[in-house]
Amino acid sequence: MNDLNQQLAARFESLTDKIRSAIYETHMGETINLGDLEKKVEKLCADVSKAGKETKQAMQRPMAEMIARLDELAHGLKEHKDRLKG
Repeated sequence: MNDLNQQLAARFESLTDKIRSAIYETHMGETINLGDLEKKVEKLCADVSKAGKETKQAMQRPMAEMIARLDELAHGLKEHKDRLKG
């Protein structure tokens, strides 16, 4: 894996870990602070889209994992909101 791929993979891992933490906090009923998560996700995706074909292919799995966790977080936030309305 080249340096760019390693850097991008590390960023995906870091963001995915933050998303997992937010999912846990949401399930525990805690208020979460997503801060600049959206900007970081957008920047990472933009950086991948600018990369070469090999890098794009190498980042498919970590990107899919991050997207899956974002979907899980969105679902958890909706459930948390619904419970608060309850």
